[in-house]
Parts: sequence; C-alpha cells; structure tokens
Amino acid sequence: MKKQIILSALVASSFLSSCDTADLDSLTERVEAVEKRLDSIGGEDAASLEATIEDLMALVAQLQTESTSHQGDISSVVTDLEALQLLLDAYKTESDSLLTDNGEADKLLQEQLDGVLTELETLKGDVADNSALIEELENVVNGQSEIWWGPLITDEDYTKFLTSNYTIVSGNVQVNNDDQTDALKDVVFIGGHVSFVDVADVEWAVENIAGNLSIENQMNLENVEMPNLKSIGEDLKVENNYVLATLSFPSLSIVGGEIEVDGASPSNDASTYLTTVDLSALSVVSGDMEIVATAVETLDLSSLEYAGGDFEMDQNIVMTGLYAPELTTVEGEFVISSNEKLETIDFDALKAVGGSFSILYNSGSDVGVGFIGFPPIGGEDPVYTGLTSIFTFGMLETVGADFTIEGNANLTTVDGFNALTELGRYNTLAFDGNENLEAVYGFNMIERIENVRINLYSSSSATKPFNINAFNGLTATKAFSLMVGSTNYEVQEINVLNAVTNINYGGVVKIGGDGTAINFAEGAELTLLTTVQVIEGATINVVATPGSFNNWCVFAGLIENIAGDDWRFNGTLNLVEFDPMTWSETVIDNSTITPCAE
Repeated sequence: MKKQIILSALVASSFLSSCDTADLDSLTERVEAVEKRLDSIGGEDAASLEATIEDLMALVAQLQTESTSHQGDISSVVTDLEALQLLLDAYKTESDSLLTDNGEADKLLQEQLDGVLTELETLKGDVADNSALIEELENVVNGQSEIWWGPLITDEDYTKFLTSNYTIVSGNVQVNNDDQTDALKDVVFIGGHVSFVDVADVEWAVENIAGNLSIENQMNLENVEMPNLKSIGEDLKVENNYVLATLSFPSLSIVGGEIEVDGASPSNDASTYLTTVDLSALSVVSGDMEIVATAVETLDLSSLEYAGGDFEMDQNIVMTGLYAPELTTVEGEFVISSNEKLETIDFDALKAVGGSFSILYNSGSDVGVGFIGFPPIGGEDPVYTGLTSIFTFGMLETVGADFTIEGNANLTTVDGFNALTELGRYNTLAFDGNENLEAVYGFNMIERIENVRINLYSSSSATKPFNINAFNGLTATKAFSLMVGSTNYEVQEINVLNAVTNINYGGVVKIGGDGTAINFAEGAELTLLTTVQVIEGATINVVATPGSFNNWCVFAGLIENIAGDDWRFNGTLNLVEFDPMTWSETVIDNSTITPCAE
C-alpha cells in the first residue's frame, strides 16, 4: 500500500521531527511499519472518513447560506473540517519519492510535515476560541495522539482503545457503560453515529459528530453535557429516557439532519421530565426541529435562523417562554401546540413558512391547578394565563398551507401579520375556539385567501367586547365567515374586506348565520365590501340579534346595484335579525333600506 503514509509515519514515530540526520534505511523501516499497520486496518476506513468529511463540507456550505448572524460559529466548523481534510490529503500523498536512494527523503518528508503543521496553525487562527480538534490534529502529526480507525463498539474495541491516546474516532461509537463513557471524554471528533446502551452521565469534550447522536431508552442517564459540540452531521434524537434532566449543547450551531427531543419519561412521572435544554447557539437545522413533552420553563433558541423541515413545540408542560427572534425560515410546518403555561413567544424575524402555520391550545390554567409532579410554589399553585396576545410575526410574508389560531382560551388580542402576502392556494385561515378573543387586527397585505373563518364562542357569561379591523387588503376570496356563538359578545367594530372587488360564483360572505347572530354594541360600526365590483352568483349574509344594529343603511348602495340590471351584481344579499334563544328570525326587506344620512 503506497498511499496514506506521510503523516501516519509520523504517528508511528513521535521523534521524527527531530531526526534530520536519519538515514534512508531507518526512514524506510518506519514507513514500511506504518504501511503494514495501515494494511492491517484497511484503507477503507480512511476512505470512508474522507467521504464523510466531503459530505459534511457540502452540507455545511449549503447550510451556511441560511445563516446571516452566526457565520463565525459555522465558520469554525468549516475550519475544523478543512483541518481534518488536510490530514487526510497528507495520508493520501504518494510515498514513492520517499523510498528512493536520492538522499533527499528526510528533507522532503520534513518539509511535508512542516507544511502540514504550518497550515494547521493557520487554520487554528481562524477559529475565535481555537479548536481542540485542530490541536489534536497537530498532536497526531507530532505523534502525541492517534486516530482510531473504524467503529468503536465492543468491549474488545475499548480494551485496545485504552492502550493509546486516541482523540479522533473515524467510525461509529456505541457506549455500553460508564467506563466507556469516561474513556471517550477527551475525544474531539467522531466520524460516525453515536449511541448509548446503559450509562448514567455523559460529559464529553467532543466538538463534531459526523453522524447521528442518539440518546434513547436510558434508565439511569440524568445529564448529557457536551459544552464544545459544534456540529452534528445527521440527526439528534432524544426520547424514552426515564430520568434525563439535562441536555446541554451550548456551542452546537449546525445539525445536518433533524432534531427530535421528546422529554417525557416512560414512567409518566412529570417530575422526571427533561428540565433543561440548551441549544442557545443553534443556528441552522437541516430537517425537522421538534421539542415535545419537556419540563423546560424557558427555551432559548435565540441564534436559530433556519429550519429545513417542520418546527414543532408541543406539550411542554411548564414552558412559559419560547424565544427564536432570529428565525427567518421554516421550510415545513410551524406548530406551537398544547404548551399550557406558555405566555411569551418571540418570532420577530420569521419571514417564510413552507407548510401550515398553527398556534393551538396554549390555554393556561385559570384555576391555578398545578401539573402533577410540580408542587405549588410557596404553598399555592401559580396561575398561568397561557397566551394572552400575539404581537410577533410582524415580518411573516408567506405561509404555504393552512393558517390556524385555535383553542387558546385566554388569547385576547392578535395584532400583526401585516407583512403576510401569500397563503397557500386552496387553503384556510381560521380562528376557532379562542374563548376570550377580543380583537383581531392586521392581515392587510394579503390579497387572496381561499377561505377565512373566524368563530367566536365563550363559555363565560361575562360581557365581552370584540373588534376586528383586518383583511382589508384582500381583493378576492371565495368564503369569509365571522360567526359569534355567544350572545355575551358585544361587537363594537367590524371593518373587513374593503379592498375586495370580486366575489365570484359560489362565493359566500357570512357575518353571523348558521344559528349564530352578531350582537352589536350601541354605536357599533360595520364597514364591509365598500369596493366590491362583481358579485357573480355569490351570497352575502349579515345576521344580527334583534334591535342590536340600526345601520342597515350602509348596504344601500350594494342593494341598489343588486336590484339593478348590471350583470356584475347578480348575487344575493340577505339581511336578517335572528334570536339564537328562540331561533326566530326576521328578514329585512331590502327595498326599505335607504342611504345613510350625511
């Protein structure tokens, strides 16, 4: 085997850098010894690691384009990979020129090695906090540490591993017990997947894991801390761990696959749920990002800019704050669901969601009932409101599918979404079951939505105001409905659809109806369809409670157009007073409606 020689020769002889006068025979013996060792290992492991590095470099280059604020963090990963590639390139250097009698072998080899060290030093200077990986590569060059080629799986593997100072592992790693965990504490690079069988705590110095990091099915594992971990080449998967409390990756900036963290314990004891997740440096994740069923109070994703799949935060039972102020793009679905104590969210930079957008059932606890396993503070259960307002998402421009805000029982105000210009074709924008919703403002940049549905219902008997001033950029819609299923709502303002020009065949606009009616407050304002030019076979229904609305005159112009001969106005306008208590209704005679007084 003629390749993979130069640096490996130095690994085999730690004093090479000082032996300027070594004769050719001595040098040949060392090179042949290393070649024999490499032959016994097999060149496939080195080739496999090189392929891994090439894939990682391509992945990081792709993901780096998705980051604008954290280029330095990602660049440090790039630098690590460049350094490792440098070593592999040297391994592949032809050794034929060193195995001649020309007397230049020592000098040539020394120059080669000096060049490698110089380049490593240069790369190390490119990393703000230096790089343990680059330092270990230098140690490899100087013969102070070694690379473990291939997988590290069996007890026999670990027995051999402990016979030398291995700080880089080229293949997959399976950790079977705590002794093996300790044996890996100073490893800085793993070229394959990492999994655990039965361990208690993990505190590692590793900086880069090229494959998956799987933390699953652990009975005794309580803490996983990898403070220097910068990148995971494939997936991070955490689930089905009985007592895992801490997951700490404060330097992790890139995940090349998906992140799936399920913090629930199989014992169903909430006191053993995952309580700490540190992903504060995470900038880009190539696939889905799902964090579910944890007991994390505040999730700081302040460096996250890009999620290449779904973004899902679900059933985090004590989470009160969720912060991702730099997240700009979610390629898949965006879901914040069933986080009952969630009060504050920050997504001020989010511009694009490729799939559906959902904020669901972040309801709070009005009666102060604590979650099992989390005892009251100071002798009393704290009261959590859940989401009461949504003022973020002011930069959101596109959503690729349905848009839903539903079941957030204490949500009172939605104000924003004024940058939203596009919703996926044939999809629905819906507000359902937000019992205390009082105001909806915004959504004034979007021009087309297939279906808008706003359903109001409250189980409370207290009088609630409601105002909507929104959707006044829409020029066309097939269906728009505002339904109020509780008479305790007093609607003060409805100002919608005042840029709509066309309601085409089969289109429906409902303000009340289907067994509900709008209970207008005294002096309420209704501004609707003031710019419509075509109502072709469409239906408009406005249903109020008896005597609550005295300004039917606002429809006088529309009534006149429909009653005329203009083909563009061949639809139907139904004005109705309906009493939901008796299910009796009175249809207003449109011919009696006259223009409003000046």
